[in-house]
Amino acid sequence: MKINHSLLKATPLAVALCSGTAAEELPNPLSLDTAMHFAEHAHPELDLQLAQVDEHIARVSAARASYGLDARLDVIPRFSDFAADPGRDLENDSRVSLLLRKRWYDFGRTRSLTGAAEAEVAGEEALLLNVRQKRRLDIMRRFLAVILADLKYLADDEEMSRLYVRYDKARERQQLGMLADVDILELETAYREALDIRAATEAQRRYTRLQLALALGVPDALPADLVRPRFPRLEEQTPDYQTLFVEVAAGNPQLMNLRARRDAAKLGVDAARSLRHPELVTEVGANYLERKVGTREAARIDLQLRIPLYQGGIERAAAAEAEARLQQREAELRSAEFVLRQELLRLLQQLDVLRIERRTAKGREDYRDFAVDRARGIYELELDTSLGESMARLTEAQYLSAKVEFETAMTWARLDSLMGELPTYTSGKQQ
Repeated sequence: MKINHSLLKATPLAVALCSGTAAEELPNPLSLDTAMHFAEHAHPELDLQLAQVDEHIARVSAARASYGLDARLDVIPRFSDFAADPGRDLENDSRVSLLLRKRWYDFGRTRSLTGAAEAEVAGEEALLLNVRQKRRLDIMRRFLAVILADLKYLADDEEMSRLYVRYDKARERQQLGMLADVDILELETAYREALDIRAATEAQRRYTRLQLALALGVPDALPADLVRPRFPRLEEQTPDYQTLFVEVAAGNPQLMNLRARRDAAKLGVDAARSLRHPELVTEVGANYLERKVGTREAARIDLQLRIPLYQGGIERAAAAEAEARLQQREAELRSAEFVLRQELLRLLQQLDVLRIERRTAKGREDYRDFAVDRARGIYELELDTSLGESMARLTEAQYLSAKVEFETAMTWARLDSLMGELPTYTSGKQQ
């Protein structure tokens, strides 16, 4: 005798909160397929990382602009006795100057700065993938939390109903003088404690729906009914640790970000060391002079080779700072690899443990299902009244089975994320 929980209903309070236009933003019933699509919708975390990517793209443009054409117009109104005729104090000596400047070569400095900026962009794009992964995992986790809260409520409600029936029948026996007051108080206390537990579970149902709505980016629309997903990967063989780590190390977005930052730091060292390198520049100038004086030029073209001779130790300090930053980035990368190894092994071991727990949960559920059928047959013969307790134990077993099942599905999704994949759920199949 299986209780059908494929479509889980919200409480009346939760449905009431889904009123108005906000509730229309979410379909009812809501499936995990649809919920996962909300991961790509506007959300503060996603918008923040997109802004970070755009900021670093702008830095690439700024680095490349070093080789661009620099044009400047100077307008200088002035009066000066330098230009005055004998016997006159001041004359109009105003001028307008147009200066064009173009750097042709700086012996690798701009190339290093541009490469470092591009590496930083690659790192931020890897973090963008990481944010998208977290969004999907968060939506999936909160979606399943709602279903578990509903199943827990059903189990607690069944237990409360069972204790109430027992308490109510005991009161009838008390009226016949068959039970003492202390026995009635004991049964009433058990019933009221179960009622308190159900009330807390009822509140948890609303809270988990709010968490899901926030994860979906629609805080004013609490989902009502959810479709329970099915996960065919539950019995898939646990991958080999060493083999899987090779894939994880290559595709993990956090490691990709740290590698990009390390590469940017290496190029930063090259850029700092190139401060001592010369640069080749062309300048073209044109002047409009109010008064022409022999020492003033109307136009000029310069080809300049600027060679730094002494900078007061600025280049050595910049190189030392860049090298220290590189050492820091390399240490961060090694540390992240250690953490990732531990996380990967933990998830693989968790899959093995969950496989055993699922078998236990399945056996428990099958036994409780059989016990309900047996209790129903005895109840129909009016030989026993244990049907209520059997139903309560069955709903509890179904809740525990779902809990293990969902935890297994989340573990597989986290493994996908470690390898750089986007966790998806499409057409009832976890990929």
